[in-house]
Amino acid sequence: MIDTKNRWPVSYQTVDCFVINRKTNEILLGRKPAENKFRLLGGFCDPSDLSLESAAKRELKEEAGTNLEVSNPVYLFSNRQDDPRYRNSEDKILTAVFKFKYLFGFAKAGDDIQEIKWMDGNELSVLYRDLIVETHIP
Repeated sequence: MIDTKNRWPVSYQTVDCFVINRKTNEILLGRKPAENKFRLLGGFCDPSDLSLESAAKRELKEEAGTNLEVSNPVYLFSNRQDDPRYRNSEDKILTAVFKFKYLFGFAKAGDDIQEIKWMDGNELSVLYRDLIVETHIP
């Protein structure tokens, strides 16, 4: 049995997928059912993931479908997420952000994503606070 009173705080590892279509300068974003703003696709790493890159590929397929062909992921950066689920906890989330280049195909919302949308990258820089969830702005 695990002693939950005398444990170290946990840093949960997640991955976020920044998918860009270079021809149209659009970025692929998803919206969860209970939200009115969009976010990068991604999620928690699974114990079966062999690397952060494989976790990012898996999450992208789960949330955007198998008909979307993208490049191999390229690591961009990592940061601590101010996730509302952990604000009053010692446990926190650390995410690694990966860039994917769109190659061909189409995205279809899956897993816990209700809507998938390509958004103009130039437009996001002006309207991002109205379009993107707070935790994904950094």
